[in-house]
Amino acid sequence: MRFNGIYNQIIEFRLEYHNLEELTGIKEESDYRILHLEIEKVGMCMSFLISDVKKIIEWFEGLLLNKPIEPRLLTSYNRLYFDLLKNNLSSKIIRITYDDTIPVPGFGAYSLGPGIKKEDVFKKRSLKCEMDNIELQKIVKELRIELTKSCKK
Repeated sequence: MRFNGIYNQIIEFRLEYHNLEELTGIKEESDYRILHLEIEKVGMCMSFLISDVKKIIEWFEGLLLNKPIEPRLLTSYNRLYFDLLKNNLSSKIIRITYDDTIPVPGFGAYSLGPGIKKEDVFKKRSLKCEMDNIELQKIVKELRIELTKSCKK
């Protein structure tokens, strides 16, 4: 699933299922499977709960159907969020932001090498996208397909 930015940036979302029991030996709950989201061209990879992916799909579906939605959708410990900047019947402008300066609960402090500054490693990155209803429909469809494929594994 690709999002094309207004300023020629590209973010690609690919969902991959990883079985925690196979990786760690710990039996997982069925609703706590983790999906990995790779955002290319920006160099990010993060874990997602299936419920977060479903929220993203519902949010974009609400945009497509011109339903009232929250102007900001927060996911993944508030590190990835979607802001609705413009909402016309025929086009929308959203900003997708990934902010890895926000700490993740349960994870300890980060260890940086000598001479490396926190600001050089942890950043807030965003991309603005303008989309019409055809593109919104494509996003909803492709995210549903990605989710279905990744859950069947």
